[in-house]
Amino acid sequence: MVDTGPFGSVKATIFRLLYRNPKSNGVVAGLAGLTPTDRLLDIGCGAGAALAHAARIVTDGHVAGVDPTEKLARLTAARVPTATVEVAGAEALPFADDAFTVAWSISAYHHWPDPVAGLAEAFRVVEKGGRLIIAEGHKASPGGHGLDDSEVEQLVERLAAVGFGEPTVSHPDAGRKRLVMVTATA
Repeated sequence: MVDTGPFGSVKATIFRLLYRNPKSNGVVAGLAGLTPTDRLLDIGCGAGAALAHAARIVTDGHVAGVDPTEKLARLTAARVPTATVEVAGAEALPFADDAFTVAWSISAYHHWPDPVAGLAEAFRVVEKGGRLIIAEGHKASPGGHGLDDSEVEQLVERLAAVGFGEPTVSHPDAGRKRLVMVTATA
């Protein structure tokens, strides 16, 4: 398969080494309120750190991840062998409607080529009453990795436009990195 993701093979290897266990993944996994019976989708699973956290909690349900970079998806599948891991972007999730109780995207939303299409796909695969969590680094100005306040407002508007309701915005501490976490209900 041709690697169609934002990272080539060399960049994917470097990313995996540098970001194997970012603190933000553990923070979001801890705050997500996962239960053993949840069905979780990690959109933009990268090297699989957050999915590994989820797999330790979701023992009777199921965990799955997608990443548009083939090498990162393969690394995640090896790291979390109980997970279903697919090569896919947020805009075309290869899962059935209402397949998940929780979906999250941790430090990946800012990479989505078409955020509205990705949010619509998340809405499709999250069952009614389920949750979507978007967590990014919080930054002072637009551009680059993470979201600034205006981008958070835009995200909240987009969530409403595709059908999500009750968005909440929080700023959990992840050590040196300040996060913004937006949670919405399908």
